[in-house]
Amino acid sequence: METIKDFFDNIKKKDCPKLEPSVCESEYLEDFYENCVRKTLPQKEVVEDWHKLLKRYIDDREAVFFARRYASTKKEGEWDIRRGFLTVFNNIKLVYVDNFFAHYFYAMAINGFTPNYDGFKQFVLDRKIPYGYSVVFEEGKHQAYHKGATYPLNKNGWKHSHVFSANQNDYNFNYKKIAQDVFPKGEYNDFKKQGGSKYPYRKVDGKINEEYVKIIKAHFLRVVHPINYFLTPKVNLQSSSMGIKDIGEYPGMIALMKQKLYELYGDTFTEYKEMIMAPADNPYIGLRYGMVLEETSSKATEHMTTKTTKKRASSKGSVVSKPRSGKSKFTPEQIAHCINAYLFDKMSFRNIEQTYLGIPKRANGGGFVAKQILNSMDIYSSTQKLFYGKTIAEAIAIATEPLKTTLKWMETYLKP
Repeated sequence: METIKDFFDNIKKKDCPKLEPSVCESEYLEDFYENCVRKTLPQKEVVEDWHKLLKRYIDDREAVFFARRYASTKKEGEWDIRRGFLTVFNNIKLVYVDNFFAHYFYAMAINGFTPNYDGFKQFVLDRKIPYGYSVVFEEGKHQAYHKGATYPLNKNGWKHSHVFSANQNDYNFNYKKIAQDVFPKGEYNDFKKQGGSKYPYRKVDGKINEEYVKIIKAHFLRVVHPINYFLTPKVNLQSSSMGIKDIGEYPGMIALMKQKLYELYGDTFTEYKEMIMAPADNPYIGLRYGMVLEETSSKATEHMTTKTTKKRASSKGSVVSKPRSGKSKFTPEQIAHCINAYLFDKMSFRNIEQTYLGIPKRANGGGFVAKQILNSMDIYSSTQKLFYGKTIAEAIAIATEPLKTTLKWMETYLKP
């Protein structure tokens, strides 16, 4: 039986689809799917086997998670890239990769290969799985995971496209707003050999909070799950009379792929969408509008959220002194209790929703309404760490404006 080590040792000999050498034409999107894309999709049984493996893996306490982040070679003082860099938190391990990492999972799936669970897990824990194809000198000195052999997707004319993006606002929350917090980059000097290890890593003495762990898992599944892949011709090998520059990023193509994947995988695809925190059919957009919006916004008649500043919150938090107007579906008392529970009781977003906002707890996910409320006031985990264990009076005494004003406002609504 072929092992995952055997597969990677022989990956250059594995099958890889090739783009047609002659000029092909597809007048309609369905034609393009049938004539090109469908032929490059893995077998249904293989994708479902990977789904079972990855479902088990993300719940494994020893799992290492891979995030498609910090692959740019842009240099500003030092290299921006963190490919193959390992960060160890008290409750999770995280490695940054580029999109070539996903090529390996496509290679295994299209060749009908699904490793056994224990073999896959150990291959990852032993740092044998490569993060991608290339490396720069400065980057290489800090890597725990290393580059591997090239799988010729690009050479054979393809762009490796995703149905659900990894790093765009294609989630059921504002991903870009919190991505830096969920995936902290760290300095190069942080990634070093320590504790007798033979490889460099960054040790963070703390835990990633529950909601961020879910986001890391969702991101990971978008990167590695073969159900999320489809091949399209490289941008320089396609041309559209309708002005479509990249069919792999074309919204109509993405919508069609979602439809086709549901037809192919049914409940498996539905479950996958839930696991990756995909946007709902009726997504949250947080929009306020109206002819009198500018006039009424200056009156501050009710405390719905706060007006955020352009700069990110300081370590002491930053909440606007001037509340926005407009009616909220939640009362000021509910919002005050949300702030109090998060900052002083260290309650999770999910529990806050259930306890104070009347939102039923979901089996998986949840918490993003409470998170939206608090983050809109620039209240983040750093704010929570500053005030946890203190009384409200102590917090008000050390808080800076405009957070001090918000805490005083909160206190008035907590009093009987």
